[in-house]
Amino acid sequence: MEVGSWYCFCRILQDASHRAGDGETERLAGECAGSIAQNFLRHFWDEEEGFFADAIDTDTGRKSTRHPLFALLFLQSHFGLSLIRPVIDRAADFVERRLLTPYGMRALPLEESTPGGEVVLDAWYPHWDLYALKLLRRAGRGGAILRWLEASERVLKHLGYCPEFLDLKGFREGRPDAWLRHGAASNLNCVTAWSRALREGVVGVEVDPGGLTHLPLFLPIGKVGLAGIFWRGGVWDIEVDYAGPYAERLIVDGQVFSGTMKVPVQFGVPGSHRLEICYGNVRPQLQFCELVNAEILDVSGSRDCVELRVVSIGRIDGTLFSIDPPELRLDDSPLPVIWDEATGMASFGADIRGEHRLKLSAS
Repeated sequence: MEVGSWYCFCRILQDASHRAGDGETERLAGECAGSIAQNFLRHFWDEEEGFFADAIDTDTGRKSTRHPLFALLFLQSHFGLSLIRPVIDRAADFVERRLLTPYGMRALPLEESTPGGEVVLDAWYPHWDLYALKLLRRAGRGGAILRWLEASERVLKHLGYCPEFLDLKGFREGRPDAWLRHGAASNLNCVTAWSRALREGVVGVEVDPGGLTHLPLFLPIGKVGLAGIFWRGGVWDIEVDYAGPYAERLIVDGQVFSGTMKVPVQFGVPGSHRLEICYGNVRPQLQFCELVNAEILDVSGSRDCVELRVVSIGRIDGTLFSIDPPELRLDDSPLPVIWDEATGMASFGADIRGEHRLKLSAS
């Protein structure tokens, strides 16, 4: 997790140095980040287990035999996702099969925990749920998200608050005092992470320097919302209407947007705002899903073509949906995408700054 976090820091430093006019630091930070991105999965992805190793012995190259959820700490930053997009689906499968239990989300697979070790290694530590839900949402694991939500509601019903941790051994053994074996309520990184997990995993709204984004995924829970979300001096009420299987459009302060799930930056001003995310039965032909580290100035197009005018803050990283093989152009040049025909999802990235046009069409 330290290497992934260092990558995120380098990207942040790269952007900050550009703003400060420090070209040398910008170059060095970019080179360091690029080297990590090129080698991260080769070193830390465990192909046999389908998850990330916690550590590597630099002398032997041997990976750790433990695969804890907290290896994903670097996903605290929006930059971290670009390191792992090719394996998100398999990592989400690991989380669903080996970490998500009827009693909560484990920090470490049961078979990897050892007697006499730290309590957290055989426990549900709510802070780490945020990173699991980032994977589950992007991999389309709606059922797993609902199981997590049910377990979380059960905790709140029994305890009335989010604990630092919940010892899972007592639940497996059917002990009547299982609910008494937990950490204090004073560890606020757990409750704040749970709050963010609800916003990102259930409501599906994430925040990066470029704005607010909804990650499309149908959940059979009807209408759900959050009130009083702060962004750029504004206060937002957000509602998702899961009325059908497909995310069709955004309604931002009464204005309708389709073709993108990111809120245009013009709404990032003080005052009261309302974001409505409308699901229905019409499947979009083309849709920008994520656009990390860039602001959207305006959106235009039709079912056959979507064009965004954007301002890039630094390296952009994004995903899109296309029923047919997509063609993505940055200004007048083709921008490579990695498209999965089975899901229609594609990922892309580019080192750009300033104002540009992104044009998405089907080839």
